[in-house]
Amino acid sequence: MKPPRAVAASAAFALCAGVAVWPPVDSLLYWQWLPGAAALGDLVVAPVSILALCLGIGFGAVTGVEPRYFFVGGLTAYLLGNAVLALAVAPDSPVHLLLYAYLLSVLTAGVTIGAVAWDPDLGRYRAMGR
Repeated sequence: MKPPRAVAASAAFALCAGVAVWPPVDSLLYWQWLPGAAALGDLVVAPVSILALCLGIGFGAVTGVEPRYFFVGGLTAYLLGNAVLALAVAPDSPVHLLLYAYLLSVLTAGVTIGAVAWDPDLGRYRAMGR
């Protein structure tokens, strides 16, 4: 994938994945609908992180995008998304900046794993150490 297209695809994916993994509106937080969700508390970050990592691995494996282009696209999505969020929702604190930066780093790690481990010629993951 050529760099401009890789950056644009990465920005679109990162924006959609960030909103899907951690919706910016409290009423859309999907884990609140689960029974016993109140007991999870801050531990909800662990399954959300695993989900973000898996999404990143899938995107990296399917597209083969280079992690550096993904990061540039992801950073663009981060800046755009947080600007829109600040204007539309006017959050009380800047915690969302840290949260979405963390999600971007997990997505980037997943893309890196997916791009490095997947062999499109074989249609499977490369054997480690070979």
